[in-house]
Amino acid sequence: MKAVRFPLGDVEIIAIQDSELTPLARDFFPSLDPGDESLLAREAERGGRLRFPVTVYVVRSDEGVTLVDAGVGPRPFVDAPPGVLLDVLEELGLASDRVDRVLFTHLHPDHIGGSVDAGGGPAFPNAVHTVVRGEWEFWSDPRWRAPEWSWVGDALDGSLRPIADGSAELALVESGTRLSRRLGLVPLQGHTPDHTGLAIEGTGSAALFIGDAMHHRLQCRHPHWTFRHDADPARAIETRSRLIRTAERDRAVLFGAHFSFPGVLEPAGRAGVDRA
Repeated sequence: MKAVRFPLGDVEIIAIQDSELTPLARDFFPSLDPGDESLLAREAERGGRLRFPVTVYVVRSDEGVTLVDAGVGPRPFVDAPPGVLLDVLEELGLASDRVDRVLFTHLHPDHIGGSVDAGGGPAFPNAVHTVVRGEWEFWSDPRWRAPEWSWVGDALDGSLRPIADGSAELALVESGTRLSRRLGLVPLQGHTPDHTGLAIEGTGSAALFIGDAMHHRLQCRHPHWTFRHDADPARAIETRSRLIRTAERDRAVLFGAHFSFPGVLEPAGRAGVDRA
């Protein structure tokens, strides 16, 4: 089972490896200089490919069950095989119809594909699907349905159809909104125009789900490494630098969508990860 439990006070977080991307280093970080590329090359497997898990997080508390992103879904994405999120949830005894909220950090295909099941219907029929308004409006622009961008538009339409047509509930919120007593959105723009993080509060520890604000742990030391599909590279660098400073100051636990599984960067001296 590709799941790891992470207790945080009276909140339980479960990391689920939904799928995996296996790019060449320069496919992800095209601006690397030779010295930086050699750092990543040490982690590459035969053929020079890196391994980037696609990780989805379940947050369980007295406020219900929240899913942070939905993974690849039933169809492959680039070199990533179809996702296994629904299968793992079933193995964990978490019925998909018991998920109360799906929070999308952003609307790239490997974060929204799992919002539909194999038949194209809502995978989480009773969940409120929460998106920052500016992110939804950006990807709703007709330009993504033009022939040259059809690979984006087709993925968006397929993954979000049940939400767009009203088969599943959609909540458009403003950047920085507090969703509940425990959960609050944190603006992390740059990777996409309204990319968001999710903070958990009231647990005695600072915790933040950062989506794709960083793709690799080495970006903590090299925030200038920009991802090929960062919409605004300069702003993404600024966001990463601020995020790193804040995490160091608050001794925050960071949960990333593509860090080595289970995707957790912890302050020194903290432990408590249990493999499911």
